[in-house]
Amino acid sequence: MKLNYAEAKAVRDSLYADMRRKSVALHAFTTEHQGVVPHGPHTSCLGLTPDVIKRMPEYQEAKRASDEAFQLLRRFNAKFVPAFRTEIKAERAAR
Repeated sequence: MKLNYAEAKAVRDSLYADMRRKSVALHAFTTEHQGVVPHGPHTSCLGLTPDVIKRMPEYQEAKRASDEAFQLLRRFNAKFVPAFRTEIKAERAAR
């Protein structure tokens, strides 16, 4: 099925929103779920997620979902940008 530019943009926006939701859920493990602030006991001085949190099944599921959403958006954009290059360029010029 071939999409027009408006339909493809709607799909892209939906994929981006899904990826963003899953990314926020993933990052919640070092803030909301653990009740800590950046550079607190559950994050390193570089802001990295410690291994104890990475081993949690809930974190691993959130990480998998976030990675899958990102890859889906990446694959979509790999087709979207070349297919609608002129429309994207015209839309940016109109801003």
